Parts: sequence; C-alpha cells; structure tokens
Amino acid sequence: MGGAGLTAESSAQRARQRLAAALRGGRASHAYLIVGGGEGEGAGLARELARAMLCLDARGGWACGACPSCRQVEGGFHPALRWLAPEGAYVRTDAVGKALAELWLRPRGGGRRVLVVEQADRLTPAAAGRLLKTLEDPPVHAVLVLAASDLTSLAPTVVSRCQVLKLGAGGGAGSGRAAAMGPAAAQVLERLGSGPPGAFLALAQEVLESPLRQPEALAALIERLQGAFRDALVLALAGEAVPLLYPDAKETALRLARTWPLARLWDASQALLLAQEALARNANRRLCVEALFLRLRG
Repeated sequence: MGGAGLTAESSAQRARQRLAAALRGGRASHAYLIVGGGEGEGAGLARELARAMLCLDARGGWACGACPSCRQVEGGFHPALRWLAPEGAYVRTDAVGKALAELWLRPRGGGRRVLVVEQADRLTPAAAGRLLKTLEDPPVHAVLVLAASDLTSLAPTVVSRCQVLKLGAGGGAGSGRAAAMGPAAAQVLERLGSGPPGAFLALAQEVLESPLRQPEALAALIERLQGAFRDALVLALAGEAVPLLYPDAKETALRLARTWPLARLWDASQALLLAQEALARNANRRLCVEALFLRLRG
C-alpha cells in the first residue's frame, strides 16, 4: 500500500476512534460532518454512527449490531432515522424541510432521532439555509450527520456548527481541476484580498469573460474563487476551528477576511456557488458570468 493509502486509512481509523471515545464518554455532538473517504465510505460511517446513536445495547461506544434497533437501522426502516440523498443533481429543499419537521418530533419512549444527509455538498443553497437553522438551535434529542466528498460547496456556517471527521482522500478542493484554470487565472488569484473589492472584481470579470473561455477552465476558476471566499468566511467566523479548503493559501484568505466586509464575503461565496450550480446544469456560460458579476457588485 502506498503512502497516500496509509494516510487515508489512518485518517479513517482516527475518525472512528474519536467517535468511539466520545460515545463511550457520553460526549456525542449534536452534529457531525464526515468528509472524504473512498466511494461509499462516508455514508458507511454515517450508518455506523446512526446505529450507535440508536442502539439499545451499545458497547465500547459502538452499536451491538444485534438488538432490534440495530436490525431496523441496517434494514433501513428505523422509525427514528431519516436518510436523505440527492434526487437527481441536488438534495432538494422540500425533502430537507420534511425531514427537519420529523426531527423535531420527540421519539416514543425517549431516546434520539437521527437525520443523515448523504452527499451534503449537493444541498441547494435554500436547503442548506433551512438545515443551518436547525444546526444553530437543534432539539435536544436530535443528531444530524452530514457526509460530503469535500467542503467546497458547503457554506462555512454549516461546517462551523459540525464536528468535522476527515476520512483522508477528499476534504480538499479538487486539486485535479485546478490545473485546468490556465495562466490567466493565476493573476486573479494573486490579486485576491490585495486591494479594494472593486479593483479585484474588474480584473476577475475581464478574465472570466475572455472570449469563449473553455468550460473546464471557467468552472475550475469559479470553484477556486468560491473556495477562497469560503475560507475567508471560515477564518472570520470560526478562526482556526474549521479546516480550510486551501490551507496553502491561508494568507490569501486572511487578506480577504481583512479587506472585505463580512456581508460581502458571504454574498460573494453564495454568488460563486450559484454560478457553480448553473455551470453544472450546462447553463449558457456568458449569461452565467454576467449573472455572477451582477450579484458580486450588489
């Protein structure tokens, strides 16, 4: 096994050890965010966690695997467990609303209710907003478990209200796509936070509106910019408590946090996220960029 595989495996082991210790000590968080891992690994750990939270005979922090509750979780029909996954491209707002309404109902006989959101990085902005309200003020019997391949598309306010469990691969910002941005994008990234917002926006618009910019390059640059604004928000709101998408560009995020007002950082992050979603739906690139800068300029 190569070094990367060993690192991913040890990250997953550490995540499970942290969870087991917290559950043994009665220190379970009200919200967990599982990031990265191989295909299905995050969802697998989310199911393990849900089973442990609902088990009638938990041992050593984990579920017994044999009680009626464990069998119901494994079969997918536990009355106190709700599991959400994307319907098509996104986790829909109406589905989140229904799940949250159930979450507020106190379960029969006490105990917990658990809501799992698989591929939480595909929540629509409206769905994430509804989820955030419950994360900020959850019912005492509720546990929310989010699983995501990376943090790029998650609002920093959502991330900051969860205990983050990293499973190794993932959790970053898609470095494979970064190479697609091209040399012109480097100048935009270098100017982040180095002056007033207006000067940066003028340069960014010029680069993004380059004639018929290649789809992959445009998407990669918008993704990178969204990550930078997200990191700046994290530093402004949560300090060092939440992992950055681009730890190597921490100084850039700090400059952004110092030079842009908090409200504008949030608006820019959301505008770039909406642009990402539009490009993922194969929207017209020119119209997408025009709409982006209308939002960025407020």
